[in-house]
Amino acid sequence: MSLEADIEDIQSGLKAPKKVIVFVDELNKYAPEGAKGSPILDQVLEVSERGRSLGIVLYGAQQFLSAVHDRVTGNCSTTLLGRTNASEMAERSYRFLNRDIKAAATRLEKGQLILNHAVFREPVKIKFPAITCDRRRLGECSAMIL
Repeated sequence: MSLEADIEDIQSGLKAPKKVIVFVDELNKYAPEGAKGSPILDQVLEVSERGRSLGIVLYGAQQFLSAVHDRVTGNCSTTLLGRTNASEMAERSYRFLNRDIKAAATRLEKGQLILNHAVFREPVKIKFPAITCDRRRLGECSAMIL
């Protein structure tokens, strides 16, 4: 079944789930900056622009935010950034961050991220907890690995 068919089902009320989650890894490959007229791009744009009102959530992951289509990044309500190099931080995609936060993003440690969302007055640095078990014996560990 295609994403377009799912959207039509949701709009018509036919077998509509409350939420649909779409995860796109390497988002810059499917919705590249400046691209036009690709069937996959059209679906990603549809979800990013109208998905929230239809109960569709888009999670995108990419190495470089600047390489993703502006209409996708412009519709993001939450952004998580890991360590990013200074040349990438100079791109216009990061204009929502002040100079100090951009500098901090170049020095993040493993497990640290910068979270940007409207509920916060400014971006917040967060940290995932360290894994509390031996990675070689994961089957014996009760820790949740993120």
